[in-house]
Amino acid sequence: MFTKTETTALSDSLEKVTASISGSSKQKKNIAYRQKWLTKMEFLHSISAQTNAVILLHDTSVNRFLYMSDRAKILGNYNPEDFTSETGMDFSFSNTHPGQRSAALLIQLKIISYGMDHPSACLNNSVANMTFLYKRKGGGYFQYLQKAMVVETDAAGYPLLYLRYGFDISHLVRPSVGLIINTPDETLIWAYNINKKSLDQVNLLSTQEKKILGLLAQGKQSKEIADMLFVSSHTIDTHRRNLLKKTNCIDSTALITFAKMTGLI
Repeated sequence: MFTKTETTALSDSLEKVTASISGSSKQKKNIAYRQKWLTKMEFLHSISAQTNAVILLHDTSVNRFLYMSDRAKILGNYNPEDFTSETGMDFSFSNTHPGQRSAALLIQLKIISYGMDHPSACLNNSVANMTFLYKRKGGGYFQYLQKAMVVETDAAGYPLLYLRYGFDISHLVRPSVGLIINTPDETLIWAYNINKKSLDQVNLLSTQEKKILGLLAQGKQSKEIADMLFVSSHTIDTHRRNLLKKTNCIDSTALITFAKMTGLI
């Protein structure tokens, strides 16, 4: 079960992170932006069905989901009200794999903190990609990719509303947890350190690995890539194995798909 200590830690931390948003600006704008997005619910509902994605709207000013749609039943047969109720955030975290809840909490806090630290860059410009194990109603955990983008900010540019898309990527990635944030200028990656129980920023891919990944995405074979980069085919195959290991992808096709989904290429 999701412990009260973890729930309280998340709520307290989010309150601290959003403390710089003035109460008056939140109250004046809350009604306007919420009403605007309520009118888009049918549109979002159709997106959920067409893209096989879970759609969530997360209001950071109250740390609550305003909307949830799962037409494709990726999460099973959960009632949307389980997510949009006052305890919906706690309910959602309770379905995270017990061994990854600390990491998931840190990832959520990192996403909000990044938005607060980079207000001018976040609105519709940056995408956070978090991966973790999530419990499907009816039994079993699956590898979940949730993408989050700021779609509403306050007058200071701080994030008020995140649009989140969730996908089942169990066919692409082995069980793992992490965070990738893409902006127009950079890609930032964090990995969870289970020993320190911390979220550490890492340089996941070397410059050479990024080149190779890009060429693989173009349909190039190892021999072609080796000739282009003036190295041996054996060297390219070693890089390919390392790419699979670093990303936890099951094979090269999955690697390319995952890299495109998360902005690594």
